[in-house]
Amino acid sequence: MSSSRILREALSKVGEISSPQLDAFIPNDMYARPIYFAFRFKDMDVDDPIYLRLINMINQFELGSLSWVMYRFKSKNYVIEPLEFYTIRRKLNSGSDEKLIAELGDNYQSTMKKAIRDLDLLSEMIVELSKT
Repeated sequence: MSSSRILREALSKVGEISSPQLDAFIPNDMYARPIYFAFRFKDMDVDDPIYLRLINMINQFELGSLSWVMYRFKSKNYVIEPLEFYTIRRKLNSGSDEKLIAELGDNYQSTMKKAIRDLDLLSEMIVELSKT
């Protein structure tokens, strides 16, 4: 199983992360909240081209079980999460984890397992992007 910090570690290879979030999911209770990672790079403008490169790469990710999305949230942070979670949040017009979990119902745990398995491949792609 992927480390809960693998996204942070991969993104740290692109640039220094300024946000306090460490984990994409809660390591000792992987179902406690839906998987996502919110971040920003230190000393980097929110419109820096590296964000667009990351968005394009993540939004086109096809190697895993799920589709993923990266988007800007509340003007200075970016979020990476499964596209299904993003779509439901928009449909519900709510960022509430509880509402998202309720909407997914019986599919929540299986979707979380798929998302956690995807983190390794997604992180590898981010690391490769950091080398270019």
